[in-house]
Amino acid sequence: MTIIFSKNEQRANDIKLALSTQLPLIIDERITILELNKLYEWLQVIDNVVDGKLFVDEFLKDIMYKGQSEGRHLYDFNGYTIAYETTKSEEGFIFKFI
Repeated sequence: MTIIFSKNEQRANDIKLALSTQLPLIIDERITILELNKLYEWLQVIDNVVDGKLFVDEFLKDIMYKGQSEGRHLYDFNGYTIAYETTKSEEGFIFKFI
């Protein structure tokens, strides 16, 4: 599998910065992603056994769409699973990979 951060250069740079500094990735004023490094480590583990291209920003959109309710969620991808928590408040959503 080929891991591509984004087709959009700015989004790709934002993801790379969040990974390198281990800081939250702020999508917009209402969406924050914590522990992005855990997701990236998981992707690297399955990288050798999954075919195709994966755009991290599109992958995150799908995770956020499916995890809009509060609580713990499991996201399945080609037979592999990652866990994350969603916290919802008046300010927005926080997604945290665990």
